[in-house]
Amino acid sequence: MDPGLPEKYPLPSWWLQNAKNPLSDFQSTPDLPHETDILIIGAGYTGASTAYHLSKLIGKDVQVTVLDARGVAEGATGRNGGHLIPYNHRNILRDVELFGEDYALWRRDLEWANVQEIASFLYDEGIADIAEVQKGDNVMAYCTEETWEIAKQEVAFVKKHNREWGMCEVWEQQEARQRLRSPDVLGAIKIEAYQMFPAKWIWEVFQRLIKAKAVHLYTQTPVTAVKSTPTGKWAVHTENKGTILATTVIHCTNGWMGHLLPELREVCFPVSEQVMALKLPNQIWKERGFVWHSVAHYLIQRDKDNIVIVGGGRSTSDGRNRPFVDHETMDFLGTGLGGMIRANDSSIYPVLHTDIRQFVRSHFPNEAWPEYEEAEWAGVQGYTKDHLPYIGPLEHAPNQFVSAGYNGHGEDMLFCYAGHFVMFRR
Repeated sequence: MDPGLPEKYPLPSWWLQNAKNPLSDFQSTPDLPHETDILIIGAGYTGASTAYHLSKLIGKDVQVTVLDARGVAEGATGRNGGHLIPYNHRNILRDVELFGEDYALWRRDLEWANVQEIASFLYDEGIADIAEVQKGDNVMAYCTEETWEIAKQEVAFVKKHNREWGMCEVWEQQEARQRLRSPDVLGAIKIEAYQMFPAKWIWEVFQRLIKAKAVHLYTQTPVTAVKSTPTGKWAVHTENKGTILATTVIHCTNGWMGHLLPELREVCFPVSEQVMALKLPNQIWKERGFVWHSVAHYLIQRDKDNIVIVGGGRSTSDGRNRPFVDHETMDFLGTGLGGMIRANDSSIYPVLHTDIRQFVRSHFPNEAWPEYEEAEWAGVQGYTKDHLPYIGPLEHAPNQFVSAGYNGHGEDMLFCYAGHFVMFRR
């Protein structure tokens, strides 16, 4: 499917409602430059990480230009659940079966390193307070005997390999129910993790890059096509600001990647995620982040304002009638993603609204959940058929590169991946 351009009037997320985006409508110069050395399409988490690492590798004589159809971090980055969670034990036995033991361990080594590097970067650069970073934990809760037994096998496998990221707490039924205040949990596993205000640190990174004259930024500038020219440069056409020539083009558009790269539409497809914010009268958990394995829900509890950000419910969505995603892919993803395959964040699914509400009320029946949510919104993620990100050069297009397809799990991979990714162009 062609995801098209991002919607002009998306639903506002709680994040974007509760902070003023300083880069929502920004132009480094009155007009788009005629040409640039490196052009990045997309000013979200991927684009910011790529621009940051480029700034550390290249001289100031190399011009980097960033375009975005919306404002900075107004796509998936400004619409997610606020988590920063490494995979650790989660699904590691599945990955061993599909990709081999070496890959399964390597991926988690990299994710753990990425989470630590992001945290160090945010604290060392004085951004942690700006981004409202909470260092804490994340608890994966299990509600069926089958998934709980597999989870314990995964923990045993990780401990056998003695990885630093394998440290965790295993809560059996009684402890899990008491600590989570949930009557139907059979067990839970707690790992180290972080929560944050995702858009704020991306805004700060771009503001610093702009101040250092490391990038030129143009928001509200949708890219409609990238075409070759006789000179070998790429002509990047925009909807409203004309054309800019670029020696190198880097696609950081994730769920919208297929619009400019139709040959990759079957590789990476857009998946809509639904999230809401609920305000509680007080904090109810010692822990701050949670994932409910069996029903694909997640939530965080914010220290600052007792806001609970909760999303997911993809298991509710049935997509077997969607012809552009084969059943093998659906079986692999295993979460009912088909009904959510769309590049539309301007509306919500009523069935998922009901599902998320039922989730919090049924799993936490003793809490004072409000009648009305503070906000409810959708976001567009990029998923791949093999559940692996698509990173690197385009074979058919010299000096074009892609970083996309993070399967709703980019927050713990992107920063490190971008550091390796920019090395491709050297």
